[in-house]
Amino acid sequence: MLSACVCLTAPPERARPESGLVDPFTELRSLLGRPLILLAALLVVGGLVAGSLKHPAWALALLAAGIVSGIVARRRGVRVAPGPMLGAFLEMAERPNFLMVVGFILLYKLADTTAGFMVKPFMVDVHLTTAEIGLVSINLGLALSILGGIIGGWVTDRIGIVHGLWTLGIAQALPNLGYAALAFWLPVHAAGFHPDGLQRALIYTVSGTESFAQGLGTAAFLSLLMAIIDKRRSATEYAVLSSIFALSRSVAGWAGGIGAQDMGYGRFFVMTFFLAIPAYFLLPWVRKMLVYAAERTEWQQQ
Repeated sequence: MLSACVCLTAPPERARPESGLVDPFTELRSLLGRPLILLAALLVVGGLVAGSLKHPAWALALLAAGIVSGIVARRRGVRVAPGPMLGAFLEMAERPNFLMVVGFILLYKLADTTAGFMVKPFMVDVHLTTAEIGLVSINLGLALSILGGIIGGWVTDRIGIVHGLWTLGIAQALPNLGYAALAFWLPVHAAGFHPDGLQRALIYTVSGTESFAQGLGTAAFLSLLMAIIDKRRSATEYAVLSSIFALSRSVAGWAGGIGAQDMGYGRFFVMTFFLAIPAYFLLPWVRKMLVYAAERTEWQQQ
């Protein structure tokens, strides 16, 4: 309620220039007459639904099939009316290096999300109380994450998105090594063990550093998403890209439990640190997408 009241005090939105997009109903009628495009749409929707239902393998497979079907249809000259829904997605899929950027979105935060799902079970297994876990991991963690986001946004604005993704992405993965060190040092699962003051302080420090670093990486990541979307249909494109990112969280949660159980916490947290590396091989294509987006925005403003 308070947020709604604050929104009412915001200045009126500026009038937008004509976007050239048709209404959703016209787009839907156009879609029904083009089976290949319709198939692409159904596959993408099915992938997003599978992701929300915690079926990551199906989600990734359906989403990939939908993207490929859309690209094939567009290259065959099949078009739908330029609307705000599927038209937005198909236009995104046709952009140069789009698949590489999708891969980057799926991989960029894989290291910290995979480790993050197992942090609270780790704290339980080293016998922190539920009150301590709630205070350090949630209450204090939220505040540090917000602080990290603010600082991460400032840093990204100063050094640029690509450099921000490099440096802040590494920063968000480093706390995983801190958890690994704790896991190798502390007697996890030991009966009768309770961490002393020093051990608790180190756990709190690593947890706080993790929350702060997640905010840093998230700031750079969101800067990327906002930079590459088309401002004419920003809500649709941002929702699509955010949904793609959510699929990686589903995969991370599913794989994290299996990995920690089979490898043990120490080796698992070390492994999650190296999950940060593959995304960096895709940064050259991310840079090209940013250049393309900047040129598109400049052309639209002319």
